[in-house]
Amino acid sequence: DFTKRIPNQRPEQCPRSHSSYNAGDGETDSRDGTMGYHRGMNVLTVGDGDFSFSLAVARLVVGDGNSSDRHPATRGMVVATSYENSNTLSKVYPDFDKTLASLTCHGESNVNVAYNVDATRLDETLPGHLQRGRVKFHRICWNL
Repeated sequence: DFTKRIPNQRPEQCPRSHSSYNAGDGETDSRDGTMGYHRGMNVLTVGDGDFSFSLAVARLVVGDGNSSDRHPATRGMVVATSYENSNTLSKVYPDFDKTLASLTCHGESNVNVAYNVDATRLDETLPGHLQRGRVKFHRICWNL
């Protein structure tokens, strides 16, 4: 619904980059939060090399991981994927293990990490419990 109301624009001009935008009916709508994300969304990230993008998204849709932020009704889910395996990512990105630890501290019911996922073949490479129909995603993001 959000993308139907707000057309794509350059990042510095895009209303999605602000915490609120004019919904077109004269009222400001802040439900979509920062960059079109808000608490409680289910987000699939693909192509995230060191998972730092997924971590930033998790902080928006799940929370910051503090015990005071664990109300189940307001917590979303992030499925963070990489084309590479964890050993390769550890070799390529010096802070990978630290980022992964920060990401997974949000809880296994709120953050899923999947390796060897080909974004062009999600139906074949995404783990079965996350495939089409089982989890509905509000956003699917390709981190470039």
